[in-house]
Amino acid sequence: MRAPGRCGLTALEGILMAIKKPGKFDLRCSGAVQSAFLLHPKYSRMKDAVEAGIQMVKAGDWAFAQYLPSSDAKLALKSCLPEIARKQQKNGMWFRGNTEAWAYGILKALKKADLLPQVIGENGLRYDPYQRFVNASDEWGFLVRRNIIQRPLNTDSALQARLIANQGRQTTNGSWGDTISETALVMEKLLELGVPEDDPALAKGTQWLLSQFQDRIEFRRLRCTIQNLFNTPDCRAEHKAAARILAHNTLTCCCFDMIPTIQTALALRVLVRMGLAKNPKVEAAFRSLLELQTNRNQPLLDLPPVPIGGWCAWLYRRKLEAREKAKRL
Repeated sequence: MRAPGRCGLTALEGILMAIKKPGKFDLRCSGAVQSAFLLHPKYSRMKDAVEAGIQMVKAGDWAFAQYLPSSDAKLALKSCLPEIARKQQKNGMWFRGNTEAWAYGILKALKKADLLPQVIGENGLRYDPYQRFVNASDEWGFLVRRNIIQRPLNTDSALQARLIANQGRQTTNGSWGDTISETALVMEKLLELGVPEDDPALAKGTQWLLSQFQDRIEFRRLRCTIQNLFNTPDCRAEHKAAARILAHNTLTCCCFDMIPTIQTALALRVLVRMGLAKNPKVEAAFRSLLELQTNRNQPLLDLPPVPIGGWCAWLYRRKLEAREKAKRL
């Protein structure tokens, strides 16, 4: 199998890789879209998204449970606790490479499921999962102290200001890097760091994201038209921005350059967190994603039964091509 994150990786390889390594949360079309739906009050109990999310967690994407409703997160993670304990290392972390990001995601998921008291107990994790973070003067130490254990250091206010300043320079148009991916991900990180929703920088970013909504997108290569998604012209720049920020994820170009599903999902996630769930553009984008969802009961291609949730760009690209071909006949 080719290395993750390269454009040469096939869509099917990408789907399979997304559930290959237990504990890692990989950014794929379906996972990104499902997380957006699960954050929206109207769709948070949507059966398809919840069931697919539970499957993803049980398949090893433990951190994805942070997006599930609390009861479903608990249901999904309880059966994974022995594996989570077994995979933990002596330093309290999981896996190698960007291990702090994995640990923070897993801890957020366990907290969402109200399982932290259980896993910290005598019959839970073998090692203290906080040992790396309690005194660390870096981003992950601050995030764990602020959002997981609520045990701030006296120096955390100064650290918070420095971390916020390090998130990159916002352009005059309100974006970060002129991409949806970077703008949405930086805004999510700022919210994680404790920046209030009414902050002027977040307000400008929100307006820029809304301005990237397109009610009609022509895809010449696919010879089809898609409505009501968030999109910028340079899909490769979108991919590079997401890959740079989410270095702990496995990303493939195909998830960005077929149809702007991930870009739309990232925009929707942060716009919902900013209180814009009822914004007309946000609502229209969610409806469009529902229309794109591939019916998993329909034998579209000879694919193995993987928990893709129905928003794989590779699959609905075929669906759109078939629909447009039928129109031309």
